[in-house]
Amino acid sequence: MLVSGTCKFVIIYILSAAMTLSGFYQTPGFCCERDIPFYGEILFVGGHGNNNYTSIQEAIENASCGDTIFVYSGTYYENVVVNKPIKLMGESKLLTIIDAGQRGDGIRIEADSVVIYNFTVRNTGTGNSAEYIENAAVKIAQSDNILVKNVICYDTNYGVWADLSKHGTITNCTIHGFYDGIALYRCRGFTLRNNTLVTSSITVGGFSLTELIHDIDISNTVNGKPVYYYVNCSGTTVPGDAGEVILVNCSNFTISHLNISGGTVGIDLMFSNNNTISNNIIRGMTDFGISLHESDGNIIENNSISCCPFGISFRNVSAIFKEGFKTKANCEHNIVRYNSINCCSYVGLIIIGSNNNIISHNDFIRNNIDARFIMSYGNKWERNYWDEWVGLKYPILDFLPKIIWGSQIRWLWWSNIWTNFDWHPALKPYHTWCNSG
Repeated sequence: MLVSGTCKFVIIYILSAAMTLSGFYQTPGFCCERDIPFYGEILFVGGHGNNNYTSIQEAIENASCGDTIFVYSGTYYENVVVNKPIKLMGESKLLTIIDAGQRGDGIRIEADSVVIYNFTVRNTGTGNSAEYIENAAVKIAQSDNILVKNVICYDTNYGVWADLSKHGTITNCTIHGFYDGIALYRCRGFTLRNNTLVTSSITVGGFSLTELIHDIDISNTVNGKPVYYYVNCSGTTVPGDAGEVILVNCSNFTISHLNISGGTVGIDLMFSNNNTISNNIIRGMTDFGISLHESDGNIIENNSISCCPFGISFRNVSAIFKEGFKTKANCEHNIVRYNSINCCSYVGLIIIGSNNNIISHNDFIRNNIDARFIMSYGNKWERNYWDEWVGLKYPILDFLPKIIWGSQIRWLWWSNIWTNFDWHPALKPYHTWCNSG
């Protein structure tokens, strides 16, 4: 049977593309320690082919499990939902752009064994507006064995957000996030490699240790500095070049003389006891300067924390989620002393579901609210400097204590007011070096 020149060209083109993509997906190491073989058909979006799709979502709807969708360079104004195991591949990560139009997630994954490769995802919206407070450039929703590689995310609250998912890989991504660059909530066994995060960082959260354990190495950076993520370690001093520090089930660490700025959380301790956090400068985070979850017996001293929504946070991990508190509150017997906490836009020190901590000799300066507590008992406040204390404004009243307002009902704090007291507030700040700008 004879084949015309045009037909031969089309056949050769398709075979060449198939061989290229097949070889690409089978290249050793591409899938970060696990091979995802190439199966199925190749569907094309954009470009100049007569049968190419004009939208990514249309191609997904017409794809079968295991197919590959190749997207030519261009800007695609859509919110992509991937609800079947396919490979979504852009021609160029710089020039293949998904613009979410501030209407939702850029790419939402709702199936196992999905590959996302070579895209820029932008414009999901940023800030606290209800219409895009939870929008992500790439959202992994209860989906396992996902690979996200060579993706650029910007103009978004969250870069890559994974929820209730297992064994995903996020690698070689560049993320400019407003809140979290990479967020892993109640996930298990994710691998993060060579990700560059700018003005955001990595957040992990969960009810149990198994939901906090991942493979995150120092090839991941925050504002050009490495992320130090430790699991089940003891007796370590964190290197001084850290851009973010995360401890999971660790003890007897020394975290000192770091200068961390412009991420999501500066220092994050979870299920970690008897560590010392001292002499650090933490500034301009988008969430917490220092955060403790289910962590006891730690010392936080002589740190400067400024220009964060929350300076220092003690939280029972279950308090993060709406399911409610555990019966036993943790973050207990910690000591917070000689810190400068200033210019926090929400609360300088927030204590949630945490008991019997000592807060003494700290400077609280120019915070929206200096300190709050919710569902917390037995915390002791001693000789802190409060720039809003009535005894400073009216010296005749310097015999009065500083009142720390709180509640014993989480969701109804405004109708169930409780109080703690600092009975002997300091008359002068302890630090002359603190940055209150």
